[in-house]
Amino acid sequence: MKSRHYSIAVVFALLLTSIASLADEVFNSEESFKSPVSVPAPIVAHLTKALGSEKTSTCQVSRPHDMFEAQLIDLNKSTKAFLVKPARMCLCEANNCPMWVFKAKGSPSKPLWSSPSTKTFTLLDKTLNGYKKLREVSADATNDRESIWSWNKDSYVEIYKHVWIWDTEKRCRSGEETTQLMDGQMVERTRQCTQE
Repeated sequence: MKSRHYSIAVVFALLLTSIASLADEVFNSEESFKSPVSVPAPIVAHLTKALGSEKTSTCQVSRPHDMFEAQLIDLNKSTKAFLVKPARMCLCEANNCPMWVFKAKGSPSKPLWSSPSTKTFTLLDKTLNGYKKLREVSADATNDRESIWSWNKDSYVEIYKHVWIWDTEKRCRSGEETTQLMDGQMVERTRQCTQE
């Protein structure tokens, strides 16, 4: 009888583990990564150059490596990538930070995906062209934005965007939704103001 209860517990634990592995992974730009890894020097050099000395000098750190942190993510079963974000809020604005995804293998010459202003980054469980889709959300006092990105066999492209803007006259949020069709054409739909 004891063996049977143990077997049921093991099966239940394996079921929970498999369900958890299918879940989306969410990363907040304001929180440190749970499993940080060292940011490779070529990525630090690329980001330092891309951000420019004016932006990076505001951080007042002794080494450029100290400005960034990374975590390994799985884009599919065989492709790992570095999700990179600022380690300090000095590179961020209004609780939104730049974020980048670089392939873990090879010499990273450019990011596979990047955003100049993200609050949350989600690695979705859904895939397209063999890579997981990405979702990003940013927010500030006057607008919110949500985007979904998919792999086009060379890089990530935005396939959905929803922007909400606060209308001070009407005291409501108006939204604009943009979707990319299969042929690459973008279609816009405007929503009416919604009361908060």
